[in-house]
Amino acid sequence: MIFDPKNPQVGQTVLPVHRSADAVELFRFSAATWNAHRIHFDPEFARSEGLPGSVVQAHLHGAWLAQVARTVAGPGARLQRLAWSNRAPVAAGEMVTVDAIVAAVDETDGVPSVTMDLVESNAAGAKCVTGSATVVLGVQG
Repeated sequence: MIFDPKNPQVGQTVLPVHRSADAVELFRFSAATWNAHRIHFDPEFARSEGLPGSVVQAHLHGAWLAQVARTVAGPGARLQRLAWSNRAPVAAGEMVTVDAIVAAVDETDGVPSVTMDLVESNAAGAKCVTGSATVVLGVQG
């Protein structure tokens, strides 16, 4: 069953969202977040560290998860809580898929919220990031 912000239920799934960051995006994100670690913008250095090339920043993974959770929760949705754990590196240009499933539905003082379990996987199916988000739904009436 696909997630419906007007009628959220435990077990509903969110349509998968695909993300990828090229070298320019990684460089810009590093600049914007003051992250000067060379593994994010110098592919040769990253390979010398045993990585497949320049890799996606931990906080960019978090931004992707937050974007998925908030966007699917409807207009006016508000991210209340986000937690994630990076499990495997994602190289520049590598496509990942973010999947989410509703783990809990709550209503406090007439304000509905959902907690989603999130998983970001690479093309081989390996889990790169796992996490959860609680979103106050923006759906009215």
